[in-house]
Amino acid sequence: MPESREARRVRAAAEGDFTLLPQRLAVALCAVLEVDGVTLSLATDTPERQLLAATGPVAVRLEELQFECAEGPCVSACAEGVPMLWPDVRQEPGRWPVFGGRLREELPQIGSLSGFPLGSSPAVGSVDLFSFRPRRLTARGVGRALRASAAVLEVLLEASRTHSTEDRLPRWQPEEMLDAHWGTTRRAVGVLMERWDVDAAEALARLRARAFASGRPLPELAADVMASGCGGDSPSDGADSC
Repeated sequence: MPESREARRVRAAAEGDFTLLPQRLAVALCAVLEVDGVTLSLATDTPERQLLAATGPVAVRLEELQFECAEGPCVSACAEGVPMLWPDVRQEPGRWPVFGGRLREELPQIGSLSGFPLGSSPAVGSVDLFSFRPRRLTARGVGRALRASAAVLEVLLEASRTHSTEDRLPRWQPEEMLDAHWGTTRRAVGVLMERWDVDAAEALARLRARAFASGRPLPELAADVMASGCGGDSPSDGADSC
């Protein structure tokens, strides 16, 4: 069967500096699927997702909000292995009440949002696509996005086999983004596990709750934990202790 147009465009983006591969793939998805923004994430053990690429500040904050709320199209697509479509964020309630409220409050420019899995259930990651206007994908549009997402997964797996070592995945750039949205939060969870004598899931849940209550991005709160040891002396301390 001939390779699809979407797959060809994605594979063309694989050529070049390996460390910038996820960012090139995200930009290629924007172009071939005609959306305004994209994020790429991998599923990991703790703290559950690793941000690989985002096409701009709006995309970065979109990923942060889903991570902080532990829900959203990207989270559900990864968990269930099927596309999650939200054609009109402003008018339709969606199935993610906490995330939906935060999204409309902080990113009112987003009009539609879709999450597509990288692989089948359980997926190894997910792709977020958003547009600044409401947009209802047709069956053909969903098919195009699925083909493009499948090509992204193939490219990432090929790159991982070539460049990974036995004990770690490849370190893709930009390092600052990857560390802020995965490394720092992971280390902060470890600090709070020891401080509060809880497991990783509980420490992450409490850190998320503090980010939600304070209105601060989770990576920012995690950076404070690492910089000053804040986080309170007990799990019941208020969010303003950080």
